[in-house]
Amino acid sequence: MMLKVFAHGQGGGLGPVGYATDLNPFRRGTRETAPKILKGNPVMIRRQIDAIPHKWKYSSGAFSFALEDDPTDEQIAEIMEATEKLAF
Repeated sequence: MMLKVFAHGQGGGLGPVGYATDLNPFRRGTRETAPKILKGNPVMIRRQIDAIPHKWKYSSGAFSFALEDDPTDEQIAEIMEATEKLAF
């Protein structure tokens, strides 16, 4: 497993939320497998990002797994919960 935190964080919510959910109508190309939303409401997150008046509005990142890792849904939920506790 690898965790990557991106250096982005400025601008509106369409870019990051659209990329993470594949709901951005301006995005070029399509993914072989569509993202699966495991937690949260993309519309609400986008609105919250758009409402923040500061220059830096959000942090984002991704977990990546090798094919042989093949984590279960329960393991993914544990990783997400542990990361949230650490970050927040």
